Amino acid sequence: MWAPLRYVPGTQILSRGPTNLFGIWMKHDTGFYRPNYPRYFYLALLIPVAGMLLVVSSCLSAHGADSRVNSISPRPLPDLEPHYRASVLKGWRSFQTSFARDGLACVHCHLQHDTMRLWARAYPKVEVFDGTPYQVKGLRQVVVEALEKHTDLLPHQELALVEDLVSYIAWWGDGQPIDPGHSRTLPPAAEDLAELRSSVERGHRLFHEDTLGPCVRCHDIGEKGSARTKISVVRAATQFPHYVDPPGRVMSMGAFLSWHIAAQSKGRYAPENSVVTDLAAYLASLAKGKRLHPGGRGNASGDQYHE
Repeated sequence: MWAPLRYVPGTQILSRGPTNLFGIWMKHDTGFYRPNYPRYFYLALLIPVAGMLLVVSSCLSAHGADSRVNSISPRPLPDLEPHYRASVLKGWRSFQTSFARDGLACVHCHLQHDTMRLWARAYPKVEVFDGTPYQVKGLRQVVVEALEKHTDLLPHQELALVEDLVSYIAWWGDGQPIDPGHSRTLPPAAEDLAELRSSVERGHRLFHEDTLGPCVRCHDIGEKGSARTKISVVRAATQFPHYVDPPGRVMSMGAFLSWHIAAQSKGRYAPENSVVTDLAAYLASLAKGKRLHPGGRGNASGDQYHE
């Protein structure tokens, strides 16, 4: 760090060069003026530099861990189950259409498909944005909240778009390993994961206790095998959204659980109700590490034909 001042024979030597941050300059033997920084100044410079290197290293490590995951492409549309394919296409159109007076559509803020591929595999998870509540939510609830915040639609108009938008988002996540809570390349906050674990524990109790059946009366959590007499739900979270008949429509996991609980005369819970979300969180925990395969055909009992 040398000042551009040099002693030339025959000229008057400056008694002081331009001041620096500390107002201290020193005449060097070569005729240059240089700052006489305290020794600790250079040590202090190392601290922010080391911090920046650590952040860059963490980002590169996270990106490397997810590069293989993000390289997985969804199945071609012709390979999808017909009802689910139709839902994906409608969701695709809605994703690119503005329903607000300002002209903004989903696609204006969510441009990166590599990012979208991580969404469906991660829910239910803690999600909060634009003042929405801090709680564990299913993907369907997050889409509902986004429509409420960023469109001028009436509630019944929003609900008409939700399931198809979830289908579209899930299609982009096709083939990704289920990883509850992890919808971004960087790890989630510890308190978010703790909140999700609490939700999973509540869902476990709901599945095994009498509140909803119990569910274990008809379902088990083992892998499909020749000795199985009940319908396994260990892969259920990998299959949604998919077409269910009856009621004859494509349903997200939250919508299906809400409908299925009511069909079994065990109460009426909205898809965004915490009972449904906790049960969905438990089912997602059972499927962790298994590949997302939305559109798998099923019947009203939730049995999955597509393993």
